Amino acid sequence: MASHDGTNYECLGHFNMELFYFSEILETFSLNSPHIDATSVSYMIKIVQTIDSLLNGGKVKKIYNPKVRFSPEIFNKVTLERNFHCFSCNNGVPFLWTDFLKHMKECGKERISKKIVKPPNKKTHEIKEIHSVGSESSLSEHSSSLASLASYHEDNFKRALAKNTKESSRAAPKASSSKEGDQFKKQKKELKELKKLIKAKKKQTKLDAKKQSFTTLKKKTILLLKMVDETISQNVAIGEKIINLSVYKEITNDLEKILGVEYPEVKVYVFGSRKTGLGTQSGDLDLFVDVKNHYNMPLKSKEENAEIVEKVHELLVRSNSNWDKFVSITSARTPILKTFNTVHKIPCDLSFTNGLSHINTSLIRYLLTLQPDCHKVACFVKAWYKSVFSARYEVNKVSSYMITLLVIFYMQTIKLLPPISDLQDYVEKPLMIGDWQGDFQKPTLAELKMEMSNDARKILIGFFHFYHNFDYGKYVVCPLLGRPIERALFDTPELLPHRMIRYKEFVQKLAPSPENAKELLATDTSMCVQDPLELCHNVAKGIHIDLFAKFTILCEKSRAVLLETGGGNV
Repeated sequence: MASHDGTNYECLGHFNMELFYFSEILETFSLNSPHIDATSVSYMIKIVQTIDSLLNGGKVKKIYNPKVRFSPEIFNKVTLERNFHCFSCNNGVPFLWTDFLKHMKECGKERISKKIVKPPNKKTHEIKEIHSVGSESSLSEHSSSLASLASYHEDNFKRALAKNTKESSRAAPKASSSKEGDQFKKQKKELKELKKLIKAKKKQTKLDAKKQSFTTLKKKTILLLKMVDETISQNVAIGEKIINLSVYKEITNDLEKILGVEYPEVKVYVFGSRKTGLGTQSGDLDLFVDVKNHYNMPLKSKEENAEIVEKVHELLVRSNSNWDKFVSITSARTPILKTFNTVHKIPCDLSFTNGLSHINTSLIRYLLTLQPDCHKVACFVKAWYKSVFSARYEVNKVSSYMITLLVIFYMQTIKLLPPISDLQDYVEKPLMIGDWQGDFQKPTLAELKMEMSNDARKILIGFFHFYHNFDYGKYVVCPLLGRPIERALFDTPELLPHRMIRYKEFVQKLAPSPENAKELLATDTSMCVQDPLELCHNVAKGIHIDLFAKFTILCEKSRAVLLETGGGNV
């Protein structure tokens, strides 16, 4: 016999079986007994006989009573046995309404009682009697009594079954559980051990696959490394093509119009990879929404940012215009509102902190155009890291901004780009955004006394070799100074170089406390990459030890592929 979920309830020796009983069957029968067809009833009787056999044989150990609705088509699943017994003629009457009426006429007696067919202990339990005068007209009056009888019968059956099952288990001789019981325990133990082995095997397989992903380049990554020239040419062209699309102005104007009702001074700025030349056509459009003229102000609290996110969300929804698919992310370090522009089909990320991100984009764009090979290498490394870190949890941890800073820092160490502090030194009156200097000068390579590079492949090979061998445990990647800085120096900020003056002043302003300690540069991570402007921010803070190991190992693997393939300049 099979249950509604397909579970097989054939006799299975002494294995525990769980019989799912639907209480609505009795209710349905009691309310609709005059209209139930003979086929359904005959199905029910056959199933009841099977259940009774299982109960008497001790095959069914548990009965559950979930509140589940069902249709007459599945009456042949499971139920309780119902049967009428005529005490006048001592005959059983099948539970069909027509047969019931027929028997009443033929018997002509007044007493018909309902009982449960022999339970497991073979005792007879009388439940309730129905008195009848034997006439057909009076029989219709008993249909209402039948409903209460069914409910009463159901409760008593379960009590009787529980009682008799308990008595049977107590009275069972020890011999009955000797061989078969021991065999069952043995099989159960073997099954348990088998499950453990399967679980361990699955875990090991998962670990092996993870380990292999750390030490083996994917086919698409190898193909990418063998097509350096093509990848760079394509990605640079796309990045330059989308850097100044007219739709950006249309989107910012639309936002300013909608939000201007609540924030008259609102100003929207485009920043991020689409404006640096590293963007893709499917990438998000990053927008800084300055709702209260806070461009130069310190970072707002998470609570204040969260309020602005929800308010802007409400205004955009209320406008019923070109914005859809809203997702508020208020728990992040920089709370954002993700949305979608339905006119231009561009996903957008709205942030509300200050203008530092906008200035940072200008800095990245200047460095990429200052040294064209920097742009080429950054485009390729971005494509490389997306092919390497493709899992969802990896994508959320490894940002394209961090990868871009790694490229810039490497080119600083080989004297192809200047330290950021050199660019800030040219400024007579620094523009401060909160605690950090935001502005910088844009000298040419000639003014910086630097040469233009013309070998992107050589730089790529050096990039992978550099970050495979970099001493991450000892040093911080510091684009501000253009050279590694010892982590230990950040434990005693007064020992940091003078050009780290903004960070020193920031630390001095903070009162010593566990909460304020969170505002300092996090140097207790696998990797530490200091933001060149917001010096207290480690952009690699989310890189845990697994991703760190994967990055360093695959850097060396990628270098080896590049050396094997050779090729000319890009």
